[in-house]
Amino acid sequence: MTTYISQPEIQLEAPAALTLSNGLNSDIVFTNNRNRIAGPSAGFSVGGFVVPEIGSGNNVKGDGLFLKLYNSTAQQMTLVNEDMSSAAENRIRTLTGADIVLRSGPSFATLSYDGNGQRWIVESTN
Repeated sequence: MTTYISQPEIQLEAPAALTLSNGLNSDIVFTNNRNRIAGPSAGFSVGGFVVPEIGSGNNVKGDGLFLKLYNSTAQQMTLVNEDMSSAAENRIRTLTGADIVLRSGPSFATLSYDGNGQRWIVESTN
């Protein structure tokens, strides 16, 4: 007898275009957790992302949410550690104590949100 294991439906979402500007971008509003950055024609920095209202009950706002950022531009992207121009709960914590500068050209970063610490945590970069 053959047993078939059903798999949950896989939902694939195309990356959303996230248009940023040259220089510092703070309190960025996003609509998708997978983002393709476009727009900058010079070096640019990412200082923080607005945490969406998700969950209910005992959930901590944004806890466990993740963001994937693909820099599709030819420009250098900097993840700013504790950017003071972003609201406190929207700031990025790099865990290095310093900004993280990604190379010019295509690069990638993954962040997750720590609801208790109220910060985006950099998990990986490339």
